[in-house]
Amino acid sequence: MMAFLLMSTTILAGCSFFGKKVTTTDTVSDTNTATTSTGQVMAEAVKGKYNFGDENCNKYVKLMECLLDKTPDTAKEQTVRSFEKVMDLWNGMEKDALPETCKNTINMLQDQKEVFQKA
Repeated sequence: MMAFLLMSTTILAGCSFFGKKVTTTDTVSDTNTATTSTGQVMAEAVKGKYNFGDENCNKYVKLMECLLDKTPDTAKEQTVRSFEKVMDLWNGMEKDALPETCKNTINMLQDQKEVFQKA
């Protein structure tokens, strides 16, 4: 989980982590025909799938959804799988422990703000 979070910190720079609205259009075309990678299909499948009763948890989910949009196709499948593993862990946690876990995760990412800005 820590390796995934570390990888996330290097990619999150372009996301709306710090209140910036980001809109993207990702289309890959080959002779005027749009194609979609397996990773992109997987990324689209997880968008909007996870919702928690905690603001920090939902903030992390939105960050990860943004990250999936920014992740290169070569790493997208692995990133989606890692995200889903974290979501499975969070869904299996005791409800009392989840808010603190989400808060700690967001705080850790906030502490990396300078890394995001430089990237």
